[in-house]
Amino acid sequence: MDLAKGRGALSSLPSPAPSRVAPRRLLRHGTPMDLLSTHRGILPNRGRPAAIREAVRPSGHRWREWESVDGNGEGRRGKMHRVEKLDHVGFAVKDKGRGHRFLTEVLGAVEVMDMEWGGFRFASYLVGSGSMLELIYSADPKSFVNRFIERRGEGIHHLTFKVADIEATVKHLRSLGLNPFDINTSNPMWKECYLHPREALGTLIQFAEFPEEEWVRLYQQKQG
Repeated sequence: MDLAKGRGALSSLPSPAPSRVAPRRLLRHGTPMDLLSTHRGILPNRGRPAAIREAVRPSGHRWREWESVDGNGEGRRGKMHRVEKLDHVGFAVKDKGRGHRFLTEVLGAVEVMDMEWGGFRFASYLVGSGSMLELIYSADPKSFVNRFIERRGEGIHHLTFKVADIEATVKHLRSLGLNPFDINTSNPMWKECYLHPREALGTLIQFAEFPEEEWVRLYQQKQG
């Protein structure tokens, strides 16, 4: 995951650092991996017949959304742009240890993975019933993380939204006159594009299409 230029091809996944022991109150619903699976939407009996699903926006407007059996958003009208959820908020930090203490002690978060990717590391945390936060950090002073911190200080670096189909999302953004950049659809594990902060309320926005079940499976294998 190269957040300066988008995620590259899936690199080898080194063994992540062991998860911290979670507070008991946070484990009443199971282990950190149980929580991760719940957050990632890996629930039993998810499959449904192809159908039109109708929903209501908070404003009261209604829309219809085609959904196929495998949930990829492909139906009679073809694939459509759909933001499924805010996947995580990424924080750029100099010291992972200080960030870890804040998230675990102040927010009661549970660390579920710590992984190297493309010259930096990211640590993922679950908060409460399923919100996800991410710390990104690097020992390389020339990395994009530390360059960002030099310019803007530690803090929120990006928001990542999970989408049903990245190509449909790119088309949708362009139809609105926006300029998605660093579009990468070569890796089936992580397809992405970005919106520059000047077009996104001052914050880097990442849109990503990825198979959540596969990410959980890979992590479980590494924990082994």
